[in-house]
Amino acid sequence: MAQINFTVFFIYILPVIVGLLLGLSLWKLRKTYLLSVLMILLDIVFWCILLNINTHGSEGPGILVTMYDLTTLAFSFIEIIKLIFRRHMK
Repeated sequence: MAQINFTVFFIYILPVIVGLLLGLSLWKLRKTYLLSVLMILLDIVFWCILLNINTHGSEGPGILVTMYDLTTLAFSFIEIIKLIFRRHMK
């Protein structure tokens, strides 16, 4: 049971925490939405590459892309919150 918890933590929870911390650490910078757009474009490229790889018997590339998805999602979430916060403060 502990191994399942570690797996869930490293595949699903840790990438979200990394994305949130990355977004919060760049809170004061203005043009971080460009980094968010770049991460989304890279995510699309990674999915296109993943869909063309013969991965029968190996779920490694899919897990890595899922981890990157979650990091990008968390970072983009912080960017949206920052956008709403800055629009509201004006």
